[in-house]
Amino acid sequence: MTFLDAQELLDPERFRLTYARLAQLHEGLIVAMVLHHHPSGVPISMEGLSTAPATLIWVDQPLTPAMQAAWADPRELVEAAATGVAFLLIRARTAYTIIRRSWQGSGIDFWLGFADDPTYTNRAGLEVSGMHTATRSRFNERIKRKREQVRASADLGIPLYVVVFVCDQPRAYLDLEEPT
Repeated sequence: MTFLDAQELLDPERFRLTYARLAQLHEGLIVAMVLHHHPSGVPISMEGLSTAPATLIWVDQPLTPAMQAAWADPRELVEAAATGVAFLLIRARTAYTIIRRSWQGSGIDFWLGFADDPTYTNRAGLEVSGMHTATRSRFNERIKRKREQVRASADLGIPLYVVVFVCDQPRAYLDLEEPT
């Protein structure tokens, strides 16, 4: 079993992004889990590269009115939660870490590299998608769409990861499209 500690999102050395950006993902992940009535230690059912379950833990904190106001947009909230989970999964289950945000139209959300590489070289890509709730068919359809999206970026010639995360009954899909 893999433990995914949301507190790790607050470490810019681990993910190579600013503390402010990582803190936003951390807070969004916790708010999403609390709004879906999940306690710290919630199991995440896994699909894709590894079906070994994961457990998401965080420091319990009350959901304040300011937090609810900051995360009033459900789409932004679920994307922050999915991105936070994706970052933790990439670190826990691959040799990569997140090194930079990608740009719209690239087919991926983030560039991945090796933690000990000071050059920030793009070695792989990550596409993330979040859903508050999903039937099995909607989940599978989102996975299919995201895999097709990264396949369109195959000319990058690097491994491309896909993570789809569902908040209500936590499950995650993590898989890899190898370069052709």
